Amino acid sequence: MLPYENVMVGITTVLSLVEALAYLGARDENDKPFYRLAGTWCWLGNDRNRLVVYYVLAWIILILSWITFVLAQVALQKKADNISNDSERGVSPAIARTIEELNLGTAEGMRGHIRKLCLYFVAYIVPVVISSINRLQNMASPGNTIFGLYVLTSFFGQLHGIVIACVFFTSENHKARQRVKQRRNGFRIST
Repeated sequence: MLPYENVMVGITTVLSLVEALAYLGARDENDKPFYRLAGTWCWLGNDRNRLVVYYVLAWIILILSWITFVLAQVALQKKADNISNDSERGVSPAIARTIEELNLGTAEGMRGHIRKLCLYFVAYIVPVVISSINRLQNMASPGNTIFGLYVLTSFFGQLHGIVIACVFFTSENHKARQRVKQRRNGFRIST
């Protein structure tokens, strides 16, 4: 686990809770509760409130997440540029290839980690952007629905968790295969 991973997860969770609870006791311009019955598609009473809560605040949090992600990518890239590979330190090239792909202490391992972080980022961004475009278009022109946007929203909205799980399990499967290769190569060299 990375040193700041728990902090990042905590901040993300707290920001989401603050966004959801901020309007719990609030009332709209008609002196009705901001949150309405949950039987409708949305708990919020009108389009303006939906826009403020779900899209303005969500996009502010999303932009802060982008900034954090970019800063983390820059820091990791600088670290990767400053790390020498095991093969440069005199380790056998056959062992170095497997270790470099697995170890965050090597430039190749760090670059592999950065590529995986990019996949998580894309898996998160695509559903949010498509959903936002669909909602804004629907609010701007309620009678002019675009079928393609609804299809994309329903497809990617439901796949959000599945896509992130696929990225996670693919990267974990890759790490496990590298560990097996590393053990096999280590066993062959030691015998």
